[in-house]
Amino acid sequence: MSTSTLAIDHGETGHQNGGAVRISIKSILKVLFELVVVLALVMASFLFLLRLLNDFFPEGSGIQEIFSRDGTSQVAGRLHHDLLVQSGSSTSELAASGNLVATLTEMNRDVRSKQANSITWASANTGMPLYNQDAVQTFSRSSATIKFDEENKLHLGPDTLVIIKRMEQDVLFKDRRSSLVLVEGELSGSLGSDNNTERHVEIITAGASAHIRTRDNINETVKFKVSVNPDLSSTVAILQGSAEIISQGIKQKLNADQALVINEGAAPSEPKPLPRPVTLKTPENNTTSYYRDIPDSIQFSWHDTGSEQYRLIISKDPQQKNILLDEKFDKPNFTHGNLTQGDYYWRVIGIDQDGSEGESLAQYKFSVARDQRAPGLSVNFPDEVLFSNKFIIEGKSEPGARIYINNEQIKANPSTGEFSHEMTFTHGINVILVEAADSAGNISYRSQLINVDDKS
Repeated sequence: MSTSTLAIDHGETGHQNGGAVRISIKSILKVLFELVVVLALVMASFLFLLRLLNDFFPEGSGIQEIFSRDGTSQVAGRLHHDLLVQSGSSTSELAASGNLVATLTEMNRDVRSKQANSITWASANTGMPLYNQDAVQTFSRSSATIKFDEENKLHLGPDTLVIIKRMEQDVLFKDRRSSLVLVEGELSGSLGSDNNTERHVEIITAGASAHIRTRDNINETVKFKVSVNPDLSSTVAILQGSAEIISQGIKQKLNADQALVINEGAAPSEPKPLPRPVTLKTPENNTTSYYRDIPDSIQFSWHDTGSEQYRLIISKDPQQKNILLDEKFDKPNFTHGNLTQGDYYWRVIGIDQDGSEGESLAQYKFSVARDQRAPGLSVNFPDEVLFSNKFIIEGKSEPGARIYINNEQIKANPSTGEFSHEMTFTHGINVILVEAADSAGNISYRSQLINVDDKS
């Protein structure tokens, strides 16, 4: 009896153990499933956060994409050029403060900066210091100026991205140099000289190295411009002075108003002249366009010099800092219909097939003004009774006003506004209506009824 009871107890115990094992497996599977769900939610949240960062912060190349750990440039992505600016034989003041390399001295509109170890861009400030591997980016119609020392300043054009590099010792020229990586866009600068010290700019691409050096007269100022082309080549133009370009061991001399193109792994191209300066037509210099209620469209036109394209720049200041429009056109004209009252400055630059830009020698100023005041008008009418069928109507309005007598436009002196017109009347009652209309559309009029008794 006792034996049988023990057997039954053993069976029940085994059944309970099997159930416990099954419960344990289910618990483990449940926990694993929960972990998978949690991981999936974490990954989804992370991807959503990255999407938000991408939407709210400007796009730009990360520093790690451009530099390796030892500070050398990576030939990948958007990197096109290294721009290295010679700072003279003496040590620059900016080099004395550790990694301080340059200062952002001027900026206009939307300019952003990114510190070397940061992943986000922030609004830049005038006077902010720039350290090794900091980045500066200008956007549409924006510009900035970076100062290395009193002799070395670079102006960044619109849609330009540069990376600052630390001061380095140049083995070839036996002095220190400041550096910029020109990722995209355009920049311009000048090579000044003091104490008969030769200066140079070095451009490094993936397959070539080019030096811009003051050679013939080291005391002259050399103005240059460097731009990144869509095909990843770079264009070097000399706007003033002369310089020597060395790339792939080959020397090319560039004089004023000449340019050459450097392709990756290739020697510099033969020098060629820059596009001819463009002569401006309308609106003419120091003129004013008046409007009454809605501003009229402004017709910009210039002489066709045979350039592949033309770059029209309109700004609110003569220094071209507050740029309103900076676009390229295939034809020598453009109509702008959204200019409010104020002063404007405009110029046009010719562009050839490989993207080389000429220099703008002329800049015109024009104004847009609202005018709701009718022009002054005085008329010398005949007496109410006229004993002749002919009479000379004389008068005066404001200069430039259009004069109409009985709906017929007559000629007026454009500088004084004076007019004179002989009229022939019919016998009986005649109406004389004189109107003056200014360029804004304001109208003044004078009228007179006369009785012509020419028979008596």
